[in-house]
Amino acid sequence: MLTIHVGLHKTGSTAIQQHLSSRASSSARRLAFLGTDNLLGGNGFQVPRDSKQGHSRVLNVLAKHQNVVISHEAFLGKGWSMYSEARQNALAMLNHFAQHTDFRVVIYLRPQYQWFESVYTHFVQKGNYEEPAEFVGRLAKAKYAYFSRLVDDLIETLDSHRL
Repeated sequence: MLTIHVGLHKTGSTAIQQHLSSRASSSARRLAFLGTDNLLGGNGFQVPRDSKQGHSRVLNVLAKHQNVVISHEAFLGKGWSMYSEARQNALAMLNHFAQHTDFRVVIYLRPQYQWFESVYTHFVQKGNYEEPAEFVGRLAKAKYAYFSRLVDDLIETLDSHRL
C-alpha cells in the first residue's frame, strides 16, 4: 500500500516525517519511508518528467515492502496561497499512481484560527512580510479558507476511499 501524506503546513508534518523515518529503519520489510521521493515542484506535487524513472522507484520499493509512505506538507501547494493548486495536485497524484498501485492520501488539519497564526509566523520566518490583518484577510477570502471545502474537493478528485 502506498500512503501519501500531504501535510498541511504547520500541522506536525515534520514530527510525523521524523517518526516515520526512524520507524522505517527499524521495521525492515514492512515499511519504507521515501520522504518526498523527489515529487515536489515549486507549487506542490509534480509528476516526474521521466515518468518511467519516477514510477520505477516507488514501484520497486513497493515490491520489497508491504507499506510505502511519501510525505511532504507542500504536496498540495503553498500554505500562504491557501493551497489554490490543491485540486490540480491531487489530480496529478491520481493520474501518476492509480494505474500502478493502490494508494491513500492522508491529510492533517488543525483549527483554522490556530493554523492562520502559525502559517503567518512561518511566512515571516521565510523572509516574507505582510501586515498580519492583510495576510489573514487575504487567506480568509480564498476558496479553501474553510478546510471543509478543501476536503470536499479532495474527496471529489480522489474518491472518498483514497482520502
